[in-house]
Amino acid sequence: MAAARTAAAPSRPSTSGKGTWINLLALVDPAKDKVEGSWQRTPGGLAAVQRVRQSRITIPVAPEGSYELQLRFARTEGNDAIATVLPVGSSKVILFLCTYAGKAHGLSSIRRAHAVNNETTVSPGTIENGRDHYLQVRVDLEDEKARIRVGLNGRSIIDWEGEQSDLSARGGWDVPQAGCLGVGANGAIITWRSARLKMLSGEARLLRPRGKS
Repeated sequence: MAAARTAAAPSRPSTSGKGTWINLLALVDPAKDKVEGSWQRTPGGLAAVQRVRQSRITIPVAPEGSYELQLRFARTEGNDAIATVLPVGSSKVILFLCTYAGKAHGLSSIRRAHAVNNETTVSPGTIENGRDHYLQVRVDLEDEKARIRVGLNGRSIIDWEGEQSDLSARGGWDVPQAGCLGVGANGAIITWRSARLKMLSGEARLLRPRGKS
């Protein structure tokens, strides 16, 4: 008599706890995670390969807690914004570098004010093409408050503290997956050479199990 077959356990989202670096680019599937534009894996990393307005892709990881994010990228064509979608507790915000063709770096939106016109505005905010840039972000959560610190090429450029409810991801730059990270480009060709995440508290929820697309 054949042994009874054990029922398969229902699938559950993978998670990663604090203190471990996650290689984010290894989890991205351009065919599944693209939101706008043309994205490819190239020998150099994950690339936005056409100069499309608001080109963006989901990184299928949702950090649920405080975290550090490190990215290395190079822009080879165009002079406009590099965007990073940052979940912040119950909210999200977009970190813009070189928005409005180098007018400013900043977070958008804060109390509905854009990156070029709020307390995080760094003006001018330019990015040199054809070289690697290093972006470091730290998001710390405490109750309903948040602190966001941003470094670019080893230099601190933003240190913001306030209510999570002050933040929003407006203007068509968000990604549709709730709580997820994302990156984007505005009319530019950019390659993200590396991207990694470390949780400082809580856990990171992976939309797909590691090794599956």
